[in-house]
Amino acid sequence: DGSEDSNMARSLADRSLFPHLELLHFRRLDVSPNAFLHKCLESVAMVDTPYVQMFENDDFIFPRSLQRAVDYLDANPGYVAAGGAVAGFYLGRPADDDPFAWIVGKPETWSIIYGLLRCEAPAPVDRIFGQFDAYFPSYYCVHRTGALREAYRFVADTVFNELLLHELFLSLATLAVGKIRTFGDAIGYMREMNLGGGSLRPWPELILSPRFDLDYRRIVEQFPALVRRLSNGTDDTTDADWAQ
Repeated sequence: DGSEDSNMARSLADRSLFPHLELLHFRRLDVSPNAFLHKCLESVAMVDTPYVQMFENDDFIFPRSLQRAVDYLDANPGYVAAGGAVAGFYLGRPADDDPFAWIVGKPETWSIIYGLLRCEAPAPVDRIFGQFDAYFPSYYCVHRTGALREAYRFVADTVFNELLLHELFLSLATLAVGKIRTFGDAIGYMREMNLGGGSLRPWPELILSPRFDLDYRRIVEQFPALVRRLSNGTDDTTDADWAQ
């Protein structure tokens, strides 16, 4: 919980609200992008179930999609993550005298943001390159807990300037660990698009910023070592391939 008030703690203290869930609440303010990533790593480290999914408190998940992803991972041990399509919705514009309409307003529009992703190549480098052919951030998938922990450990140890890039880098790190499969015929996760911790700058402006370039180069430089470590030294991808 990165909020500065105690509303969440008071709500979760009432066990009658979610009697079917086991809840563990801790607070850690996000003073930097890396503080956020380390909070995520600490959260995943507390999970003792075979599978885990991360999600934001203003988004929605669908139980049937969760079960489908778990069933798929049970039947396919070579995959580290699975999930449904990701949709986004916008709440209606707030009235001038209603500062909370972005939070409790009426849904106005929605659309599919990310659909089908199949990164199933045997070689990690091919899976990573495939992510750029049809981008789908694995952040919104159900993960094998150990795989997500490994991916976050790599990403959290890299110093970021732009938090918005962490979804991309986490997905690439997850693909270095194993295969990912999503199902484009059903929605598994729905995002509230009016709010969020991402950058409000236009993508062209963000991509052209020196901070973005620095973050990107830092990750690219570290990926060869990560893939070779995860493959026990058997990956033979050349430096020229990674430079691509």
